[in-house]
Amino acid sequence: MVLQTSGQISLNDIQTEFGGTDPTAITEYFRGGSNVPDTAANSSIPTSGEVSITDFYGGDSTTGGGGGGTLEFNFDYYAYGADINETTVYWYNETTSTLNTIQTITGDIQTADNQSWSAYNIDLSSYSGETGRIVFRYSTGGGYQQDVSLDSMELVGTSSGTIDLDPNTTQSSNTAWEQQGGSSSTYPTSGYSALTTNQEDPADYWQYDTGGTPSGNTGPSVDSDSSASGYYIYFEGSNPNAQTGIYGWLRTASTYTLGSGGGGGGGGGASTGLSASLLQLTGASSSYTQRSVSLSAYAGNTVRLVWRVVVGTTGNVYENDVQIDTIAVTGGTESYNFDSNDESFQTSTDGTATYTSVTFASIGAADTDLYWCRNSGGTPSSNTGGAGAQSGSFYLYTETSSPTSNGDSFWLRSPEITLDSTPGNCTFYEARDITGTTTTLDFYVDVIS
Repeated sequence: MVLQTSGQISLNDIQTEFGGTDPTAITEYFRGGSNVPDTAANSSIPTSGEVSITDFYGGDSTTGGGGGGTLEFNFDYYAYGADINETTVYWYNETTSTLNTIQTITGDIQTADNQSWSAYNIDLSSYSGETGRIVFRYSTGGGYQQDVSLDSMELVGTSSGTIDLDPNTTQSSNTAWEQQGGSSSTYPTSGYSALTTNQEDPADYWQYDTGGTPSGNTGPSVDSDSSASGYYIYFEGSNPNAQTGIYGWLRTASTYTLGSGGGGGGGGGASTGLSASLLQLTGASSSYTQRSVSLSAYAGNTVRLVWRVVVGTTGNVYENDVQIDTIAVTGGTESYNFDSNDESFQTSTDGTATYTSVTFASIGAADTDLYWCRNSGGTPSSNTGGAGAQSGSFYLYTETSSPTSNGDSFWLRSPEITLDSTPGNCTFYEARDITGTTTTLDFYVDVIS
């Protein structure tokens, strides 16, 4: 399973992913050595010299390749800007004209233009054998500070092996992507044009750039390899795009056939284990918002719905009481509102970052520190968790009072659910009445069989 892309990572997590001997030493894990394969997913891990725990964000022990190996799409993402709204990533099946949501990222993540890029590794094993494209859609916010940026893209496990979709270092080689945009939120199948470097050109929603983007207080200052001369792709958020209701579409210029590998699912087609994050939300949103994530990739599988809150590094730690309520699977019979009981949901208990290492317990009573708790009214701490219940009287929330620390993870999972052959979406309401601007909420699916 790929290592997480943010939060706390321990040497034990690294050993679980890559193997190695006891006692564990970080110097066992240079890229290209006996434990860590020299792949794009591990590009941040040095081959020698100084090495840091955070170099292992997004680390992956698999080697990829076509045929029977890993099927995934990897990319780096930079989201600095007060007006950033939402980026959605899709796999588009060209044969069936089906647009499948594989990742949703909401809000800003970075807080300056000189921070590390966020790495994403998306499992595509559910789409093995299909021919299609990777598609991005950016939905605008209400101002110009929204230059979301992409870099180091690669499609692993196609019938032709790994496809390098990175913007590279010369504009003449940047032919892998095409773009268009406008007021339609529906995927356009034609009308695309090549990307240019005509900065602030309203006809070019997605553009190539080096260094910083043209606008202040948004975008990165270097590409994901820390190069001021390396190209990346960004959405131009200036006028006329500095308003809500604009959609910038970016897709691979070519179609690709995914290999027949990708791991063994159980009753359905998805690989067992925890998915990549399917939805990530960052920062505060004091009132409830309904979120919807497609479960179509998990048809026929037995799964758990999983959420994780990672406490950020800004604000008071105890003011990070994230609330969730009114969960359902559309088209199914599953519906949870927590008014009568905890609905057999389970919580982590000690801030552990790695899902497979978590000891789960029943949902805590209000004020059980480091637990997801069931409560009515406001949460016990001041200046946080004031949204109450979305419906009825009770909800679940993260109790982040002491001894909670920056970087602690709060995992929440549903009871096992067996999805039918045409599952709908998981819908839930979340409120982040918090002071932690870097605190994240992610949604995953744990495939049991």
